Amino acid sequence: MHLDPRQRIALRETVAKAALGRIVIVSTHLVEDIRGLVDRVIVLSTGSVVFDGDVPALEERAQPDAPGDTDLERALATLMGEAE
Repeated sequence: MHLDPRQRIALRETVAKAALGRIVIVSTHLVEDIRGLVDRVIVLSTGSVVFDGDVPALEERAQPDAPGDTDLERALATLMGEAE
């Protein structure tokens, strides 16, 4: 799914409203979309939880030499490499 800036804002607002008093599960490969959207991130790899925490803690897992343009992308690449 490709979202323009207005659609991304609308998605964040919709999820925020839906999350009031509830748990909302968001599944995405577009990692930058999770910033500002979630309080907690769970990363699965080959059916196992390889990370459970918040976005800043996930970014801390990024290795500088991992592929990706952002700390979030590098963190996920790092986690996926560790899980293999």
